[in-house]
Amino acid sequence: MKLFESRDFYLSGMLILKGFQLVDNVRENGHTVFSFEETPELKKTISQFYMSQCTVDPAAYGMMLRQLKGVMHNSVSTQNQENNNNEGEQ
Repeated sequence: MKLFESRDFYLSGMLILKGFQLVDNVRENGHTVFSFEETPELKKTISQFYMSQCTVDPAAYGMMLRQLKGVMHNSVSTQNQENNNNEGEQ
């Protein structure tokens, strides 16, 4: 499976809202990288997003962004906990 990776928080929120599954999210150098399965439909939606041709319910988009922030913060907390556990084992 080929993955599309993006650091664009707002694009990622739009993709999730449009029904694309978030495969993974990881922190790299202080930024979250969101991964999605790359498909022709995904590429089309990305193009539409950057050409301001996507339409969604603004309230649903706002809620999705809040949920995505929760996912990011949970990921950071989990990674910090894993790092602390690994440091304790040394």
